[in-house]
Amino acid sequence: MATAAAEIDVLDAALEWSHDELGLTYDELGHILEVSDRTLRRWRSGSAQPRKGARARIEDLNELRHLLEAAFPDSSARRAWVQSRSGMLRGRTPISLLRAGKVMRVCEALAAFEDGAFA
Repeated sequence: MATAAAEIDVLDAALEWSHDELGLTYDELGHILEVSDRTLRRWRSGSAQPRKGARARIEDLNELRHLLEAAFPDSSARRAWVQSRSGMLRGRTPISLLRAGKVMRVCEALAAFEDGAFA
């Protein structure tokens, strides 16, 4: 039971961060996680748990969070990077790719940025 509670905490943290920090709606988060709003509500209430694929996508969001926080200690700088066009993303903004469900593509671009590549 403790594992289920911990999983709910991780899920809630990822959803809240994505919503508050990145400005993603719960509809967009459902799209990213490939689940319905109803499923999100069931996860958050503890009446259901994410399946393997969804857990992997939640971990991708957590990876993005860690990378962003490492690269940009300031919240406003993180938001600015997410909203800015990037050459590493063929001129697209990270937020547009996130909304399209391409979380790992954004993580890769951010990791390259951290390694010294330019916007």
